[in-house]
Amino acid sequence: MAHLELDNITVRFGGLVALSKLSFSINSGEIVGLIGPNGAGKTTVFNVLTGVYKAGSGEVRFEGESILGKRPHEIFSKGVARTFQNIRLFSAMTAVENAMVARHCRSKKGVVGAIFRTISQRKEERVCNGAWKSPVPWLPSPRYFCWTNRPPA
Repeated sequence: MAHLELDNITVRFGGLVALSKLSFSINSGEIVGLIGPNGAGKTTVFNVLTGVYKAGSGEVRFEGESILGKRPHEIFSKGVARTFQNIRLFSAMTAVENAMVARHCRSKKGVVGAIFRTISQRKEERVCNGAWKSPVPWLPSPRYFCWTNRPPA
């Protein structure tokens, strides 16, 4: 079974067909790239995968389960996420610090804990900062996305 499958995906914007019967599959452990000229539909593929756009027809399956038509936060909770092309979002921060910002969605302490730096929030942050270990430091694990290059506070 493929880890991710797109089967005959078609996306139209009015009279423009952005994707026409696109099909491919990615097996677990594969690293693939999606290349093409401007306007070829690369961003549209990622937007369909993450629920930002709805496909007019076809099927998208992640780990055997259909994710087509699900809302972006539902797809994200299954482990499918994307980054955007804005690479200067926090230009004063390191790459590691920018990546840590992305893990906020996994935090259990919420905005109030972060604002007031509660004891439980600081503990959660220390645990997360110490938990990130990977055989390849720059390759994030899809299940545990938190690390830092600084010792816990």
